[in-house]
Amino acid sequence: MHTDEPRVLSLKVKGIKEVLAGDIKADAEVEVVNPELALANLTAKNADLEIEITVERGLGYSAVEARAGEKLGVGVIAIDAYFSPVVKANYLVENMRVGDRTDYNKLRLEIETDGTVSPSSALHKSANILKDHFEKAGAVAVQDFEAIEGDSPKKKVKAKK
Repeated sequence: MHTDEPRVLSLKVKGIKEVLAGDIKADAEVEVVNPELALANLTAKNADLEIEITVERGLGYSAVEARAGEKLGVGVIAIDAYFSPVVKANYLVENMRVGDRTDYNKLRLEIETDGTVSPSSALHKSANILKDHFEKAGAVAVQDFEAIEGDSPKKKVKAKK
């Protein structure tokens, strides 16, 4: 999506057909990045499917309940929105040898995206977000306090049989 404004796309299909994301009529501001994605199967000769799809930019996950205040028209079906370009992420910590030492670890990251960004770009952006959050957490003032005598947790006593 090449704009920050919501866009309305259309999908019109007739007859027996596997409906794919590539069948969506996109405009110059919107690109369907996975045109091979199956959306529906029309199984009757007289089948007629017409859908208007509103697409917009966002961050993270947005549940329908969080947008309950929005006024929707008749026939509109609101769905949860998942804005992350990361489809799959996994990590593996492996033992690693350096010279005679065998107590090192190697971190393997597996990142799969939907094609709107590269895995490398997703990793760099997420690392920068984490860095910013950790810098803010490190700047928080922490007060030390001493426990008052007698405030220790009580011991549990088991009953004898």
